[in-house]
Amino acid sequence: MPLSTPRHIRDAEIRDVMLRYEWDDWKLEDIYESETDTFHERMSSISYRANIAFTIACGEWITYRYDAVSNDPVPHEHMEAAWAGLVDPWYAVWWEPPDEYWLGPIRGALSLAIIFTLEARADAYECLDVAESSDHASNVAEHVMTDPNPFRKWRERVVERLERLYPFDENDPMGDVVPKEALDPDFNFRPEMTEQLVQAYLSGLNSNANRFLRTPEEMLALGFKGTPYIFDIERDRIDRNEF
Repeated sequence: MPLSTPRHIRDAEIRDVMLRYEWDDWKLEDIYESETDTFHERMSSISYRANIAFTIACGEWITYRYDAVSNDPVPHEHMEAAWAGLVDPWYAVWWEPPDEYWLGPIRGALSLAIIFTLEARADAYECLDVAESSDHASNVAEHVMTDPNPFRKWRERVVERLERLYPFDENDPMGDVVPKEALDPDFNFRPEMTEQLVQAYLSGLNSNANRFLRTPEEMLALGFKGTPYIFDIERDRIDRNEF
């Protein structure tokens, strides 16, 4: 069973059985592409990992929005695994929703939430435009909300925090791991909490209950170095600088 939905999303009361937005599977660009580059430019000023974290957090908003009309656990499981994949891509199984089963105003939106988290991770490790996924995921989340104002307020507060704490560094574009708590504007997050928060998250995962998490045995068999689901921030800094 995936970990619980973040409190700030749950308290926003965004679940709605009515779909009050337009959707066209053949014109998705009209939904997720921005008319201006303003937000994209802001996200380009923060680290790759901060962009991935923001994209996953947007995916959580989208996923929870449909809890009143969808009982499919896949999107929730994917988001849970995506946070682990932010720590180390070895943890998360790469899976893309097959187009023929993920269409329409509900599953199509959930599919985009999943796809953009994957694209963000891939772009980060290939040193491409990670901010594009942040921009796209944000636009989809805003589009599908009955009342987008709680999402917009969350977005502004969180992006201001990310800009302050995780500025882009060309010598370390990936940057430190960003814990889930950093995306909760009501949590008094400080960077020095990172190692403890990330380890607590990893310790709470059950890789046998989530199809998108690799078990420790699978990881070791594939050649993973070290101890699975143990986070050492100094080791992470060394490893990413050697990447």
